[in-house]
Amino acid sequence: MIRVVVPYTKEVIDSIIYEYQEFFYPLQFAFIFLAFLMLYFIWKNQSHKIIVSILAFFWIWIGAIYEIKYYFSINWFGLYIGYFFILQALLLLWFGMIKKELIFVKNKISLIIVSFLTFFYPIVQIFAGTHHYEISIIGMLPNITVAFTLIILFMNTQKNIKTLFIIPIVWSVFSLYWNYLILFN
Repeated sequence: MIRVVVPYTKEVIDSIIYEYQEFFYPLQFAFIFLAFLMLYFIWKNQSHKIIVSILAFFWIWIGAIYEIKYYFSINWFGLYIGYFFILQALLLLWFGMIKKELIFVKNKISLIIVSFLTFFYPIVQIFAGTHHYEISIIGMLPNITVAFTLIILFMNTQKNIKTLFIIPIVWSVFSLYWNYLILFN
């Protein structure tokens, strides 16, 4: 049996997240505002290009800033993860701006879930004792942004956007496995 060795501990990844969030503080509030702006436009069924632009910005930010600049310092694979996040942003822009195949419709259950991810989940983390520089903010950290993206994509009315699900789903499987290794090795 092949044993996968994680090149760092939970404490190391937490320190990278802390350093990253501390450096960009208080930018987190702008990211929360942008996420709520997306939800507002979905609720009003308007400005689909703005929704796509914000979502693509989140993926570019995470790819270029978090993955390549910060995560890469502890894991060489962070460079390639960053490239995939940037690729996802380009795909979002392609499908949303050029092909105009991202038209979002209001779905109350989905909006409740993304509202929870945007607002209540960070509050839950604070009450659980998470330092404010380690809180998962949509657009700032990958896992919560991937979950947010998947839910937003499920609110799309077009059916031919399967390509947009590949990177988020692969990331989700990779992240679950990697977090398992970090926690239980």
